[in-house]
Amino acid sequence: ISLLMIRDSAIRHLSHYCVGLDLAARSSVPMSSTSSTGIDALLAPLPQPSDSASPYNYVAYDQIASTYFNTPTYEKDQLVWVLSSSGRRGKKRSKKDKDDADADDNDDPDEDERGVRTHLFLRARVVSDHGCSKQQHVNSNDDDDDSKDEEPRVLVRYPKGSTYHVRRSFIIPVLESGILNERVVIVVPETNQYRRAAVVHTCIGESFLEIGCDFGPCVDRVRKALTEMSKVPMDPAAEISTDPTKTNPTYTKSGSSDAIDRNEAGRVVCLGIDKSPESIKVAVDRYPGTCFSIEDALTEKGTAQLRDLCKRKLIGGHPKVVTIDINGNRALPAVIECVHNVMNPGDDVEIGMDWELPRLIIVKSRMLHEEILRQRQGLARS
Repeated sequence: ISLLMIRDSAIRHLSHYCVGLDLAARSSVPMSSTSSTGIDALLAPLPQPSDSASPYNYVAYDQIASTYFNTPTYEKDQLVWVLSSSGRRGKKRSKKDKDDADADDNDDPDEDERGVRTHLFLRARVVSDHGCSKQQHVNSNDDDDDSKDEEPRVLVRYPKGSTYHVRRSFIIPVLESGILNERVVIVVPETNQYRRAAVVHTCIGESFLEIGCDFGPCVDRVRKALTEMSKVPMDPAAEISTDPTKTNPTYTKSGSSDAIDRNEAGRVVCLGIDKSPESIKVAVDRYPGTCFSIEDALTEKGTAQLRDLCKRKLIGGHPKVVTIDINGNRALPAVIECVHNVMNPGDDVEIGMDWELPRLIIVKSRMLHEEILRQRQGLARS
């Protein structure tokens, strides 16, 4: 009984710091990176900007749809990503398919409850979501069609103007810039989900920064999605061009991965940083079209240098989307401290003048993800 009382008391204590409460009323507390566990970090308030009337809302990757898209149907002109299927689990694959699946720069597939593997296909906008019959369904990228599957379809329009009826489970809604009017922190537990979220929710016209890019596959994938794919216009009658320099106003050819140093006249849409020289060297060799730099995002001096780099080299001078993956061999307090540093820049910049906070932060951390889910479930029960 005593143990149960202690447990219940701890749960009530944690609920005071639950994600989804009014975070604007809480002051930000810098986290110490000296703790050997993540317990102290979980008992402290989650990071928030110290001087902002617009706090960040923390949401688990699994709860994005229920938090921001909890409606029976998709809205007309809503921006989405359409998925393609690479077959069911257990289906025989060619040697090339297996090799592609093992490559770290491949779009890591997700599997649904039926064991269907899916990959990102194209951006699209919803035309209508009133459902359609199986006979009406036409979708050239749906390779795992089941004639007995009566899942509702959504009519979408691709960048070049073509339309398709896509099954609802093959659509991911986008937290689109300019539509979502609040700042968000998405917390994801797994690498494939982290990379997919980075590509899906970074919109054309935005600049992107990855902290802890390691060998570079995520930032390179985001760069390609921003610069090699056309924008989906709101107006279907708008001129369609296959030239990304015309459909994407932020497109720039970096030339080489060391364009940060050599291409003084050019700016880039994506930047990957890591404190490991060995990792950056591998990234430069693997992805010569993407920009990388050796930086430290956990020290005061390092974060100042990183902001200066962004001001000089990123289009717009600051990232609209920041992703963080430094949880490899670090305790949770270091992850929390990095988030705090992103939200609270130093005196070298002035928010609203030469710097802006990102609209979206994506963090990979299993421990933080589990805690957010636990806290939200506790609120639901109460």
